[in-house]
Amino acid sequence: MTEKLLIDNVSKTFNGKISLDTTSLSVSDGELITIVGPSGCGKSTLFNIISGVLQPTEGNVIINDKDVTNVPGNVGYMMQKDLLLPWKSTLENILTGVSLTRKPTKEDLELAISMAQEYGLGDYLDNFPHSMSGGMRQRAAFLRTLMFDRDVLLLDEPFGALDSQTRLSMQEWLLKVWAEQRRTVLFVTHDVEEAVFLADRVVVMTPRPGRIEKIIDIDLPRPRTRTILTDQKFVEYKRMILNLIYGGGKE
Repeated sequence: MTEKLLIDNVSKTFNGKISLDTTSLSVSDGELITIVGPSGCGKSTLFNIISGVLQPTEGNVIINDKDVTNVPGNVGYMMQKDLLLPWKSTLENILTGVSLTRKPTKEDLELAISMAQEYGLGDYLDNFPHSMSGGMRQRAAFLRTLMFDRDVLLLDEPFGALDSQTRLSMQEWLLKVWAEQRRTVLFVTHDVEEAVFLADRVVVMTPRPGRIEKIIDIDLPRPRTRTILTDQKFVEYKRMILNLIYGGGKE
């Protein structure tokens, strides 16, 4: 597969302390990578470096064979908080990412409406954020990220604040959208089950100073539904990752 993103020997030191140890990762076009690890392992630091808002102490970030180190605007970035503007409608919020770089066109409007209708927000285009559920707000936030029209998407615990039932529903929804849109996705989560359910590969990071402990290929069939959560192979992957994070690296 074609390489979409290369994290090449990247590290970050703050005030003499290593926040992110030397880290390298090659991500293929259309791949969905999840990243797990204990708090403070450098996941957010890594995302900020990839997004270009934080300059690494060493190393480079390459997207589509172009060095984008410390150059913002080359990825779509979605955080745990939906950050929807309360005075804007769902449709207006979906178009916010486009509005940051240029005036939305008629084609942008038509695409936003089409995606909203396709992915479960067609009846909520005129709603304001306060009248929407957490899951619906996150859908709008994700579509806003898609409309930014970048090949690489960074999703930083986007479902972390949702209840378990809504979270599982959103995971299935995300897989549907990803399968159709085929963007390259890096997804940070503290939920090991979520990491296995979503990923082509799971990147397990160590405690501070953070570095990649192990990369695990998830050999489970797609499309995936919640029925796979009790599959023996799924449970084995989950146990392996939990042992890597909490069991001193023993699988």
